[in-house]
Amino acid sequence: MNLIECCLKLLIRGKDLSRALLSLPGPKKYLCSGLIIILLALAGSRCYAQYTKKQIDSLFNIANWENDLDLGVKKALTAYHASKAIGYQEGEMKGLLTCAIKYSNAKHFEDGFRYAVEADSITEALGEPRYISILLIIKGNCYSNLGFYKDGEETLLGAVAVAESIKDPDRRHERLGFLYTALGHNIELSKGDMKKFSFYSQKAYSEYQMIKEPKKFPYVATIPVCNYGEYFMTLKQYDSAEFYFKKAIKLCKANEDDITMGFTCSLLGNLYYEKKNYQASKINYKEAIRLLAAAKVGNDLKEAYVGLSKV
Repeated sequence: MNLIECCLKLLIRGKDLSRALLSLPGPKKYLCSGLIIILLALAGSRCYAQYTKKQIDSLFNIANWENDLDLGVKKALTAYHASKAIGYQEGEMKGLLTCAIKYSNAKHFEDGFRYAVEADSITEALGEPRYISILLIIKGNCYSNLGFYKDGEETLLGAVAVAESIKDPDRRHERLGFLYTALGHNIELSKGDMKKFSFYSQKAYSEYQMIKEPKKFPYVATIPVCNYGEYFMTLKQYDSAEFYFKKAIKLCKANEDDITMGFTCSLLGNLYYEKKNYQASKINYKEAIRLLAAAKVGNDLKEAYVGLSKV
């Protein structure tokens, strides 16, 4: 039996490779180790190459809807490696961007930025504005949340020009709405001009109003309205803030957007706490916890628990 057959036998039988290798004479031991690494790599490549584009795209859909960070990233990376094995460039790009989005949404901004940078060359090579704009949104958002506010603003403003070239009108308005929301968030994080924050929130909401099929992009409707409420909260204009928070909740219910509704309920809890209406504050924090726990949104859920502990 030659060394390659020996390696295959060990793999098929599932024996402890470390013990088996230690039993071999010196030179054979190291040669066999190298062969096993090569065989495992080849086996992995063959395994990934069995996926079709349709199966890979289905895997991306599953990854996108997976609330658990580790599972979502694992599925996205499987789709990425499968795409690479069959030369599916768009799939490679989607895999990296999905990981970047997953980490960014979980507030792991360093990891999100790392995957966005890795996706740079292939996204630019494909030259599709809807994907380039996503890449720039991720980068801009990561910059903003890591404290590089100027870089974040410049990156997001650059993405506006790209998004404006998206051919599909609904997708264009959705992407622009998201960008203006991100620009507003940048100002909020940097404690910048709140009038500018209000301007971007209004721009985001205006873009949503132009979408012909708004149910395809529910968050574009709800987040700008919620941001208006936050804007008035910072001004301590609580009645106006309450009006926009309640309007956001109505939109969330109409569009079945439980995550934004949970976040908005948490903000309402904060508002009622400031108004010393502790019973209403408790009710909203509890509703926020129910919605965010179901959606497995860890960081916002933690904030809702902190709020509830005060009342």
